[in-house]
Amino acid sequence: MKTTDYLTFLKSVQNKLEQIGKEVSNFQEGLKIGGGKAKEHEEDLVRKLKECIAIKAEININYAACIKTDNVKSQTLDALEHIRVVGEKIIKAHEKLIGEIVNVPVLMYHNISEENNPKSRYTVSKKKFEQQMEWLKKQGYQPITFIELQQYLKGEILLRKPVIITFDDGFVNLNLVRAIMAQYNFRAVISIVTKRVGEPVFINKTDCESTLDLAQLRQFSREGWQIISHSHDLHHLGESDINTLFKTKSREEFLALMEADLKKSKGYLDTHFPDQNNEVLAWPFNFYQRDVVKIAEKVGFKVMLTTDVHNVNSIFALVKRDQWAALISLRHLFSSFIHRFTDPRYISRIEISNQVDLDEFSKRITGANYMFKIKVINKFKQLIERAMKTLRLQPA
Repeated sequence: MKTTDYLTFLKSVQNKLEQIGKEVSNFQEGLKIGGGKAKEHEEDLVRKLKECIAIKAEININYAACIKTDNVKSQTLDALEHIRVVGEKIIKAHEKLIGEIVNVPVLMYHNISEENNPKSRYTVSKKKFEQQMEWLKKQGYQPITFIELQQYLKGEILLRKPVIITFDDGFVNLNLVRAIMAQYNFRAVISIVTKRVGEPVFINKTDCESTLDLAQLRQFSREGWQIISHSHDLHHLGESDINTLFKTKSREEFLALMEADLKKSKGYLDTHFPDQNNEVLAWPFNFYQRDVVKIAEKVGFKVMLTTDVHNVNSIFALVKRDQWAALISLRHLFSSFIHRFTDPRYISRIEISNQVDLDEFSKRITGANYMFKIKVINKFKQLIERAMKTLRLQPA
């Protein structure tokens, strides 16, 4: 490239950077925190930062092909400094838009009933559920799935005020839920015991309820709901449930059974729901320990769910048999409690029972003690980490 052509190119670059800088300044002046267009604004800022990176790459290519006079070097460095300044302005605009931390409430339901006063505490009346979904909509919450959460953690954009709504066991009464959710364009997540699909499952020690069959689950999936694992057969009261196995088997036997079960469950999901990300596990009976977390990771689960009610009873039962193992389990329990706010392997959900009225529901949704917290500007920070050093470099 001729020197005159290169300098003309640099002038056009400076003009382009001036335009980007003005647009970002205007954006900051007109920004209202909590506005309804956060996603669109963030996407625009990401495009602008990527544009700066592309300009830097173009400078590198053209600079390498021209004669490097003192004037060329000086103007090139001026352009690079301009890119850096505009890039940092974009970053500050993004921080003003979103902030540093977002709370993601992860709700846990079991069953929904037409009855106003269902017998089981795990069953919420349809009336209460409708009120709760209406409250979420009015407060501006936008339900997402774990697919979107995982995409976000890898750098994609997350909706403003996200919430994840989960239903354990996949009871047939979710057909009642579908119409309510559709009113608000809401989606949710269903955790299934893969061996028991379409079969009755215990709601409590005495009552059974039918579950959705495979065809019904596929219909939910086509409507944007996510189907996740609740184990293959560890959540059915009896000799095969996870608590019984933990109390009666040796550590080696127990871990081997865990691995075999979780492989079957993930295999089922991979076979029947191949188009979704099958990396999410809801621990049966809220059971989890570091050893079984490692097993689940080995099988391919990267996001794991429990509640604030942990497996303390199982640990106490273990004391009678193996005090050292019980001590280790208790240590693991406290460790996971510490990580439950930030580590996707220990997401503690908010249990919603029929005893939770609307006032309590709102408190749980907004209460810091219940939230899974993630960095909101992951996409930007990942982009910045890859790019800002490059933006500051002198051309080769």
